[in-house]
Amino acid sequence: MRRAVDFLTKEAGMEVDAIVRGPSLLKLNLERRLVPRLKVLKLLKENGFQRLGNRSFYAVACMSSDKFFDTFVRPQAMIFPPGLVDACDPAHAGKALAGAAS
Repeated sequence: MRRAVDFLTKEAGMEVDAIVRGPSLLKLNLERRLVPRLKVLKLLKENGFQRLGNRSFYAVACMSSDKFFDTFVRPQAMIFPPGLVDACDPAHAGKALAGAAS
């Protein structure tokens, strides 16, 4: 659980208060869900993707795999490394992104 809290505060920029209000994030798999989704969001922001709006990481992390993939990954798949696309694709559920915890 400590790794998840460290990731959420240091990498995703969440406040501890937000994690306490939404503890369901701590149940989500770090390598298979949280890390790939944050990488997708960062790449989208770097490439000027405007549809992110004010979505919080909490909302995106809790989104269903199909909705996340169809909303954020599929439309912009060409900007992502293939391993990241596979890690987010519901058809490849259960596969962690290589080097996810690094």
